[in-house]
Amino acid sequence: MTIEEVQTYADLLPLPDSGPGESLRRIFARFFPGGIVDIDPADIVSNVAAERRRVLPGHAGLAQLLDEGALEATAYALTYPVGPHFNTILEDGKHILPSNISEDDVLRFPVAFTIRKKMRMPAGHCNGVFPKLTLASGVPLPEVGSCHPKIYITDTGKTLKCSGTAVQCRYDH
Repeated sequence: MTIEEVQTYADLLPLPDSGPGESLRRIFARFFPGGIVDIDPADIVSNVAAERRRVLPGHAGLAQLLDEGALEATAYALTYPVGPHFNTILEDGKHILPSNISEDDVLRFPVAFTIRKKMRMPAGHCNGVFPKLTLASGVPLPEVGSCHPKIYITDTGKTLKCSGTAVQCRYDH
């Protein structure tokens, strides 16, 4: 299924076509071609009050935070097609694209970030797939949801690791 084949919804949340987070939005669209439906919290039936997300989920949320300047990209990866699959390598000078891959077929996207402003982490990056994060000096820890990334704290030189539904955090030694 291609993005063009997906039915569009009247309440589909529009995502920007350009900006620092463009490549992450393309990745999001690859995995979620239907996009994000905007649902009025008043229409939700729940035991607790529903509220609109301030940060979009997954790669769309990372793109949003890049566009807003809350995140700064510090390292990149390259992904390219290999038959029906994709291969991803770090853009670090150690890995080289195969010579038969056209530059037009390569998607460059950020995989490591510095947190520059107070923010909330996007949902949907569980099970160790969260990108590498560094907290800039003087910036407060981000709010986290159900998935908890490791965050390198510049001011202390330590890495904060959070886990569990009660959000228990500890520093790695």
